[in-house]
Amino acid sequence: MTTSDNTADKIEEGKEVYGINRDPYAVCPADCEVVLPSPYELQLDLDSLDQRTVFLQNLKTLERDTGLYFEPFIIKPSRSGFPKCHITLKTSKPMDVWQRIALQFYLQSDPIREGLNCKRVLLQDPYPIALFELKEKETFK
Repeated sequence: MTTSDNTADKIEEGKEVYGINRDPYAVCPADCEVVLPSPYELQLDLDSLDQRTVFLQNLKTLERDTGLYFEPFIIKPSRSGFPKCHITLKTSKPMDVWQRIALQFYLQSDPIREGLNCKRVLLQDPYPIALFELKEKETFK
């Protein structure tokens, strides 16, 4: 692949292609919904149990060394299935997009995703960070 190739800044994952300057609402799979973070939220995309272990260790260190406080969190399954998962962390103070990407990387979020997030910020993409979360299944009585 050459740098002049249109797909040079895209990563294929299964059948979907996530690239630069993409509208997350246009590429979101039908069984998912777009979740955009607030300035108080970190969005993590963890792909292995090892990443989860390091995430928990780094989270403790981050709270201890920086004084940041994180609310309790829920681990949600990724569309790709176990052991891949998503975690949204709510922080005690707002952060700019670069701080959030740096902390997401430190907390073991997928490094390819975080690299693409950086490129989207540099290209002034209106949605530099987003997750595709599985839609909640409706229950009927």
